[in-house]
Amino acid sequence: MSLKFLAFTVLIVSLICCDEPPRSAKNHSASNPDALGCYRYANERDTFHLKVIITDRLLTGSLVYDFGEKDKSEGIIRGQLKGDLLLADYTYRSEGTQSTRQVVFKYSSDTFTEGHGPTEMQNGKMVFSNIDSLYFSNAIIFRKLNCE
Repeated sequence: MSLKFLAFTVLIVSLICCDEPPRSAKNHSASNPDALGCYRYANERDTFHLKVIITDRLLTGSLVYDFGEKDKSEGIIRGQLKGDLLLADYTYRSEGTQSTRQVVFKYSSDTFTEGHGPTEMQNGKMVFSNIDSLYFSNAIIFRKLNCE
């Protein structure tokens, strides 16, 4: 009797496990960035780097703003994708001080475009006053490149 019970249990578990699509097939579409991506913005003076790891629409990674004539800020980014927007907290060090501020990027094809708008201080970090009123200029566009 215990052998039949074991065989039945294995059969039920197999059916349940096989009913779910493979993890690698979830949440992948033309509008989602790769699970790992490196992006860069550069002009004559400044170079910014964004490296992201995306798992089930949650994002972690690093963000570096290297201004040619100002202090560099570098830190970690944690957030989530909501539609084509990346909403995240950027915790960074600049001039010896650690700070956190909200960042928003619009994802399109192989780019992340940084959003801008009015900000305010909430719970010790700078956040956008209204996400819906952000503007996404073409000035700061992070373009995908091969990760090193």
